[in-house]
Amino acid sequence: MPGKTIHILKQLNLYITAGLIIALPFVVDRRLMFPTQSAKYFLFGFSIILITSIFLIGCMLDNRKFILRISKLDMVLAIFFLLVATRVVLDMDRYGIPQRFMELTGLACLYLALRNMGDRSFRVLSSALLVSGTAQAIYGNLQLYGVFPSQHSMFNITGGFFNPGPYAGFLAVVFPIALVVYLNSAAVSRSKPQGWLGRLITNVNLPGSMVFKYLSFVALVSILLVLPATRSRAAWLAVIASSLFIFANRYNVVGFIHSKLDTALKRSVTIIASIALVAMVFMGLYVMKKGSADGRLLIWKVTSKMIQQKPVFGFGYDQFKANYLNFQADYFEQSDNKEEAVVADNTTRAFNEYLQLTSELGIAGMMLIIAVVWFCFFGRVKSNKKGQKTMVFALRMSLLAFGVFALFSYPTEILPIKVGVMVCLAGIAAHQQNIDIRIPGFFNSKQAIRPIAILGSIAGLGLVLSQIYPLRQQYENIGQWKRAFITYQIGAYEASLPEYGKVYDDLKYNGDYLVNYGKALAMAKNHDKAISILSRAERFLPNTIVYTALGDSYKALGQNYNAEQAYLQASQILPDRFYPKYLLAKLYDETKQETKAIEMANELLNKEIKIKSMAVEEIKAEVQTIVDKSKLKSS
Repeated sequence: MPGKTIHILKQLNLYITAGLIIALPFVVDRRLMFPTQSAKYFLFGFSIILITSIFLIGCMLDNRKFILRISKLDMVLAIFFLLVATRVVLDMDRYGIPQRFMELTGLACLYLALRNMGDRSFRVLSSALLVSGTAQAIYGNLQLYGVFPSQHSMFNITGGFFNPGPYAGFLAVVFPIALVVYLNSAAVSRSKPQGWLGRLITNVNLPGSMVFKYLSFVALVSILLVLPATRSRAAWLAVIASSLFIFANRYNVVGFIHSKLDTALKRSVTIIASIALVAMVFMGLYVMKKGSADGRLLIWKVTSKMIQQKPVFGFGYDQFKANYLNFQADYFEQSDNKEEAVVADNTTRAFNEYLQLTSELGIAGMMLIIAVVWFCFFGRVKSNKKGQKTMVFALRMSLLAFGVFALFSYPTEILPIKVGVMVCLAGIAAHQQNIDIRIPGFFNSKQAIRPIAILGSIAGLGLVLSQIYPLRQQYENIGQWKRAFITYQIGAYEASLPEYGKVYDDLKYNGDYLVNYGKALAMAKNHDKAISILSRAERFLPNTIVYTALGDSYKALGQNYNAEQAYLQASQILPDRFYPKYLLAKLYDETKQETKAIEMANELLNKEIKIKSMAVEEIKAEVQTIVDKSKLKSS
């Protein structure tokens, strides 16, 4: 009877997880700040509590010997999680517990539950990914035709995400699974590749299923129709790279090329032509959105300076955004590159997960990720069954697409993508060679009673269930923050302050909240408290909004030196922007620093306007009065 109950619990968890995979990309809650991201976070959080609880109940009811199956991939992932947890604990007094770490903890719980479901479960979960990707692709197509609204005012296609980038990344991760399933649903591949590619990926046949075939076909067509409209070069490259591997594997391209290139001259010409073709592709993608590409190059250059300062263990998990802009300000203080200044922005992401990870966790964290990649792609599959090897191949190609996308974007901040990655990692680990650790069951009288497993499960269940109220409270706090922000947006600054203040104790480690609250205080002329809140925000999100608002409050209190330093920092972070320098010119003029005022005014008047706007014209007109006043005085 317990065995049947445990089987039912596993099946229940399987279908709850499949439902989560399908529903997660779609959820949006307009009552919350950041409605697309926040809604996904809370759905994921409550789902993980349910999934983990069912998993732990199953562990308690199991009266057999408990068998802990661990692969090398499991061990590396566990070490990585411990490294991140250690860094979070060490930085907790200063930065609190980041939301990204809470997501990572939930993903770790999901991974454990997935590993307990059995090898065959991953066909259901892969099908759920296909359904989710197909539905999102159709949803995006309907947004293009105006049937459904976009989630962002500046883009006409976002799917269930906040902009086209994450949406395209999710589709790119699903695409390789659809392609592998479709290609292998009809017949066994003609031949197997030799050499390193053959060891990396094994070409086999998925047992025929018309449902799989048609589902994967619809997924492929719908994704290919909508992906170009996203204009996400990172997603295009991810799809191209994974597709090339898949077709190379299926049609034995490596073996064919090797047989044809039988002379050194042919091999040299082919290598040169391939390099030229790749270079042309990247050049075309660069020219297509040159400004965006130059912006990424600047970010990578500045991030490399962060890595140089703390190369071993980095600045701490999720602390890129707390440090990057200060490095950008230092970079522009030492450099007078006007072209780079044009593309600079209030950046909170590295747009390269490998660089960002190294800046946050150092070489130690990066080495663990390299180990994860190694065991994912080169770990031995324990079964020779064609269906299982095909499933592993599909999951590997999905991870390959994720890895390519991560070179130019930020997929580790997108929950649906991370859930898909957990499915891939757990599926690969489940099909690899495992080390079995047997622990006697609690109810098995023939064995020595060792209640560690059962007591651990009870303690874990209590800990998991205790998170329901804090998560619910966090939901209320984010909703309250949204209401305060709406009040602020309509110009009722004084009225918004009590609304912001209600959630300060719970959100005092949230940089975005602190920036909103501090700016509202400054606009309401509550300058003493504004300085206090904005100074705290500077620790988490030191952007130009924080420094200009700080400068305004310092100036209002007569602390002119502090105001000047705040405005200078804002102008150094974004040297091409007019507003911080305008504030400096006004400060110098009002404090009778005539030389500095004229110098700053002339800089603004001679500054090239990249994008014409009424605000810039008004700034130029106002600083012209400073110059005219000085000329009149001297004459």
